[in-house]
Amino acid sequence: MAKKTKAQDVDDIEFGVRWNDHPTHKWPANAIRELTRRSTLARLGVGEVPRWRHRREIIQKLWPGFAWHEWSDRRLQSVCDHHFVMWMAGGGTGKTSDAAIAALEWWLEDPSSSAVIVCSTTKDMLRTRIWGEIVKYHSMLPVEAKVGELLDTACFIRIRDGDWKNGIKGIAVQDGPIEEAINNIVGMHTKRVWVILDEAQGVREAIMRAIPNLLKNPESRMLIMGNPNSFQSLLCRYGAPIDGWDSIPRFSEQWETKTHGYIGKGIGLFFDGRKSPAVLDPEWGKAHPWMLNQQQIDAHLSAVDGNENDPDFMCQTIGWPPSMGIESTVLDGATVNTFHCQRPAIWTHGKTACAALDPAFNGGDKAILQFGHRGWVEDDDGARWVIGYGDSIAIPLDAESERPIHYQILDYCKAQCEARGIPPNEFAVAAAGEGGGLVSIMREEWGPVIGIEEGGAPSDRKVGVMGKTAKESYDTRASELLFLLREFALGNGIRGLPDKATEQAMKRQTFHRNSKWCAEPKSGSKGRTDAAGKALKGFKQRLGYSPDELDSCIILAEHCRLMGAEPGTGLQKPKSRSETARTQREIASMWNENNYTESEDKHPFYSCQPSRILSN
Repeated sequence: MAKKTKAQDVDDIEFGVRWNDHPTHKWPANAIRELTRRSTLARLGVGEVPRWRHRREIIQKLWPGFAWHEWSDRRLQSVCDHHFVMWMAGGGTGKTSDAAIAALEWWLEDPSSSAVIVCSTTKDMLRTRIWGEIVKYHSMLPVEAKVGELLDTACFIRIRDGDWKNGIKGIAVQDGPIEEAINNIVGMHTKRVWVILDEAQGVREAIMRAIPNLLKNPESRMLIMGNPNSFQSLLCRYGAPIDGWDSIPRFSEQWETKTHGYIGKGIGLFFDGRKSPAVLDPEWGKAHPWMLNQQQIDAHLSAVDGNENDPDFMCQTIGWPPSMGIESTVLDGATVNTFHCQRPAIWTHGKTACAALDPAFNGGDKAILQFGHRGWVEDDDGARWVIGYGDSIAIPLDAESERPIHYQILDYCKAQCEARGIPPNEFAVAAAGEGGGLVSIMREEWGPVIGIEEGGAPSDRKVGVMGKTAKESYDTRASELLFLLREFALGNGIRGLPDKATEQAMKRQTFHRNSKWCAEPKSGSKGRTDAAGKALKGFKQRLGYSPDELDSCIILAEHCRLMGAEPGTGLQKPKSRSETARTQREIASMWNENNYTESEDKHPFYSCQPSRILSN
């Protein structure tokens, strides 16, 4: 062992670490010793003091005026101990400030090798929320800890001239092309990366797919936060408990989440606005009026007539996802969870394999092949028809192939169905527009596939227990098909609904007009306007993508209905094989390629009443 020099005669031990043998991380060069040492231990996670306590001490010394509270402790501990974190709360609960101060301190620990990427929906939201908070606290740093140059027009704090990888970057992920936002995020690939997604409930899915490659380093992490307006928002899907939302009690404060490919464990936190620090300590609240307080809670509750289950009150004040969602949609969280729409089907009386295709000939849309089964189920929940959804595949197409697109789709669907034992009369195709031509080709080259028209007027089938027809209940055939999925779901007859289709169904808006239910179209407003009188956008224009997965699922649901599966309970049991075969022949014989046009006119195929056909 080497002999100690005079300077080493006394061991330097602090925070449970012998500093004689431990190089101190230089943060920053002129910082006081305590901050430098705490920063080293916080980053490395060594010593007898938890790293989150080191970081809290650093924050309190750098920003003595920062309003620290018990929620700040929970939040800081979560991002120190986990690589994937979700914070869920209502408005005015301090999420943004806590995230900004924690991210700034984390970056200061090693600014030359670190990137913090803070994202919000729009530039205005970014600047008024998390980027604005970061700029504020960066400007308040004492001289001995001042690091980084603010380039506010670029929403960037850089460590050195010409370095665009290490620093703090603000990105508006909803403004402009999604590819641009993704490239901005991916471009900041460095040793340590922390991605913070503010207002995550309103962010496009593609953003999440761009991030995992940034976070492979053990020091990297991700935080998503926001107001939970729906169980199917990005915030609640990525922050869901491992076994689903119905696996934890309502208003649970903490749960383990999936990590979505990130290192380590994930955690979700809920901050109940009714237990705000300003509610529990009114005197503290008077000194910090920006924090949600009892007066604000009472005012909001009064505005919703005392209904704590009001969706807006649930989302904005309590901070828990409202079961019915903020908007009226084809499906909602309560329906999906209560009726177990995403659980696997358990068949009690056998099942019949089937498949459906939405060919999506419109530019940019995907052709989705959806597989599934239907069967009569008798269990503790009653006797009923069940549609069990299975795999879904985006059909690969080759634009350079000499084989025409229609025939490529035919070849692929036929091969996939034959591999699964699905005959052509158990294969349904959305037949609007060019889909009618595809049906003709498939019938000629393969067999009696079923063409299902999405356009025109609703059918004459009976809907619900009031004796109304679909024509009396819905405005268009497209609305009828979308609400059919809801009818099956409310009858406890949907299982295995794919994640993407579920998300799209919970975002597909519905509304009531002229005593009929209407579903949001893919494009156009259906005459709807906003408060300013401006025409509303359809699903595709509003969200930036087409609901292709949902479309294939509703085609499969309609096919199952035509084959005898009706939504609801207490229905007639399945017919014999011979009766079912006769029904299939009758349905197939009614198909006429001349019916399948882009016209909104009602066509002969749906002039029949399926209920009459099935009762023969």
